Amino acid sequence: MTVTIASTAIAIAGNLWLWRQTDLADVDDLSERIKELGDKSTQLLLFLSFAIVGAATWHTESNERPLASAMRWWIAAVFPVLAGVVPLREVFWKSRNWYRLIVCVKFTLLCIAVVVALWARRALST
Repeated sequence: MTVTIASTAIAIAGNLWLWRQTDLADVDDLSERIKELGDKSTQLLLFLSFAIVGAATWHTESNERPLASAMRWWIAAVFPVLAGVVPLREVFWKSRNWYRLIVCVKFTLLCIAVVVALWARRALST
């Protein structure tokens, strides 16, 4: 009876240790994904900066209206990107649920920014 209880306790402790290691690996994977999304946000912010500067220098009388419209959309796309660059990992350090939420939020903000930037391309083609 004592051997059964001891072996059961060892098995439970082993499972808890294994579960904790899996949990830490999951958190590390999510942390890496958050870093990747932050890098993509930085790259998109750089693109939008060049697009706005390029549009401002390309400004002439004949293309004033479509260019101004595209610039407004590009400027609007900057705000979700800036929100995606905010360092949120530190709020709840190593929390798997928090990291999952951050991944979803950053991915959504990045998608919104890309759609808005593509909408600016549509404004240029009219």
